[in-house]
Amino acid sequence: MKIAFPYVLALFPLFVLAFYRLMKDGKWGMYLIVLTLCLLSNYYMSWLILFFIIGTTIISLFTLDIKEKKKKAVLVLLLTLLSLGLSCILFLPSVIQALTSFRMQSAGEQDISY
Repeated sequence: MKIAFPYVLALFPLFVLAFYRLMKDGKWGMYLIVLTLCLLSNYYMSWLILFFIIGTTIISLFTLDIKEKKKKAVLVLLLTLLSLGLSCILFLPSVIQALTSFRMQSAGEQDISY
């Protein structure tokens, strides 16, 4: 059994630092690497990190002027999509398995056969 939760806890402070560097200085390399590692390490924490990205991006865009807002928002979006693409080799099968699991089916479609 793989225990990946501590890896995400160790990577999250690095991710916050990388996000800060991306928004302040425009340095995107660390953001891409750390986000890809976070997405590869744990499926469930990946969703929380993606929601964190959305929330912090919206909040941090309030401090920038209009020209910088567009540039930073596009940069965060493109880098996050690139990171999802890089981690898709493990992330996509996890999403497919979760969506086809018994818990995700509606109540009318459940087939309980033993």
